Amino acid sequence: PMTKVMTIGSFDMIHADHVRLIRWCAKLAGVGGKVLVGINTDRFYENNRGYPPLISQGDRAAVISAFEDVYTWFYNDSESLERYIEEFKPDLLAVGSDWHSRDYLSQTGLTFDFLLAQRCALVYVPSPESVHSSQIRERMNK
Repeated sequence: PMTKVMTIGSFDMIHADHVRLIRWCAKLAGVGGKVLVGINTDRFYENNRGYPPLISQGDRAAVISAFEDVYTWFYNDSESLERYIEEFKPDLLAVGSDWHSRDYLSQTGLTFDFLLAQRCALVYVPSPESVHSSQIRERMNK
């Protein structure tokens, strides 16, 4: 059976951890599987961080769509990911392990019961936390 793996993020200033995340998703999906990527909209980004992304959602989508492992992408503009889980029916929801201590489910409006009912498992993929977009932004502002 085909495995669908979904991941969702801002992907502002694409860096090595973003590439690793998408590659992990592709490995989890396996041959014939599909990687689905949600890209946070400019509005969602600014509402959650208090400042706009450096790279527009259209440009971020252009970069994400250029990854050969990405089957499709979509814009995320919701505090809850339930509608995307219901619509795309992924087998796995993949997030970087840097989210493990930050309660990813509550921040995305999901519960384990909801994921179980949807037959979707939450998977933390290795994230070396080398550099994140917020750290790059801080460096640029110095």
